[in-house]
Amino acid sequence: MGRNNKHAVVQLETMSRSAVWCIVFLFLSTFTLFTVLGADYGPAMYKTKQIADEHVTGEHFDWTVRIRSMTQKHRNLDITAAFRAKHIKLHFASLKKDFVWMDQAMPAKAKLSVCGLSEQQVAHYNQNNGATCAGTQLLLDYDTAFTIKCVGKVGEPAAKELEAEEWCHSSHLLHFTEVAYAGYDVRATFDGASFGSEVDEVRFDMRYGNVAETYYLMGFKYCFVGISVLAFAMYSLVLGETARASWSVEQEMLRLLAGLLVLFNDPFYALEEWKASAALGVLSVLFQTTFVAALLLFWLILVDHIRVDAKEQRIVRRSFYPAKLAFVGVFWLAALVTECYNLKKRRDNPAYNIHIHRHVYVFFKVLAHTFVALYVAWMACMVLALFTEIRSLSRRFQFLLLFSGVMGVIVIGGVVLQHEAHLNHNMGEVTGYYSLFNLYVYTMCYLYAPSREMPAAYGQVTMSAHARELPAPGDRRSTEHIDHDGGGGDFDLDLDGEAAGKPAVRMGDLDLDFDADLDLDLGDLGVESP
Repeated sequence: MGRNNKHAVVQLETMSRSAVWCIVFLFLSTFTLFTVLGADYGPAMYKTKQIADEHVTGEHFDWTVRIRSMTQKHRNLDITAAFRAKHIKLHFASLKKDFVWMDQAMPAKAKLSVCGLSEQQVAHYNQNNGATCAGTQLLLDYDTAFTIKCVGKVGEPAAKELEAEEWCHSSHLLHFTEVAYAGYDVRATFDGASFGSEVDEVRFDMRYGNVAETYYLMGFKYCFVGISVLAFAMYSLVLGETARASWSVEQEMLRLLAGLLVLFNDPFYALEEWKASAALGVLSVLFQTTFVAALLLFWLILVDHIRVDAKEQRIVRRSFYPAKLAFVGVFWLAALVTECYNLKKRRDNPAYNIHIHRHVYVFFKVLAHTFVALYVAWMACMVLALFTEIRSLSRRFQFLLLFSGVMGVIVIGGVVLQHEAHLNHNMGEVTGYYSLFNLYVYTMCYLYAPSREMPAAYGQVTMSAHARELPAPGDRRSTEHIDHDGGGGDFDLDLDGEAAGKPAVRMGDLDLDFDADLDLDLGDLGVESP
């Protein structure tokens, strides 16, 4: 594969095979270490406790729960409900007789009212039954949908129902991103369509963010902020030592990624937690979305650049870059609108459910998922087109395709799972998520840093010297071959010399063998070698 000679040699081109594998091993080991440490030794992300029975009252389908002693440390507060299985209408058409365990989710509806109380109001109206709001009315008779999930042992396989005393748990009824009040009075009226009888027992649970997790994640992020600033400064300094005309587009993109990585690590995280500002939350979403979009653009440019270079074609800037910028730009806008909309709704409406409420932002969410699918298809087509050229690619590009391909699968999978709220269940996922991006950019900056050394002898053109036994004195060989298909040039070394005054190095009769079967034998032409 031809290489643009005006670009400076990078570190990866000068490294041996063993050095490259050492870097890969170090990358995977460090990523695994951060993930395992976060999962096994990091603090729990949430704390869960049951709301005391004396704070729960109700009958039939109308229930009231009083939440007290709240502070700002109870961020990301979730309220859920649990019902006895004997009250739920269970329908198991697919349940077979040999099944003794079941896992069934059913839709349900409720009408919610939420009242926020200050510390003084909590002290004066602690026994308020929730019929009237003594503080700030946050929600009033708000209709919301949720799901009731029943998991447990079936009493009798033929009966196809849970034992009566099993608990069926709901998805979250309420979510408070910030806890702005010392107490909440919640009145819930459940729709009887999902219940087989009147509900005489409801258990309410609350789950909130662990303050130890906040400090742990804060220290983790700021460590990476400091390292990222140092990596960006060092890479810019090393890159600045070479002429700008010799920078490749990959090096320019990596410099941009290194700068965006500092913002991706969220340098305003402490201020966001302290102030609980919606603007800082949007800024954090902006930083993360912009970095992921820039990373996707980098991979798109990198793979297409390899494809064009493999075909020995010239890159036309007017057609090469604008289409990729527009494509990734639409994804960036759709993802940003989706995330910001969810953030605003969850702050304004405690009963907002990301899985159920699909009103304004549904278009942008579908658009973002569509562009992710198109991106994967585009990348797959370019990689498949390179399969015929993969063996002729230099190891520099073979390594980058494999390394970035594995990283791309992890990133795209993580983006989809995070949009569907399947992640952030333990600290290992968070630390692994942040360390993966940071380690990747650090590794790429090192491998793409300019180098003053000569490129290593691998790639399309191979240079090899084969050890061979030296001929005995006087044993003159008729011909030596140089094969342009990859064999190395062989020379006879006469260390002893055939006679005094003769040179110690003799090329002998030289035979140049080309595809056109053209043989040139200097001995037959009467030209004597020195």
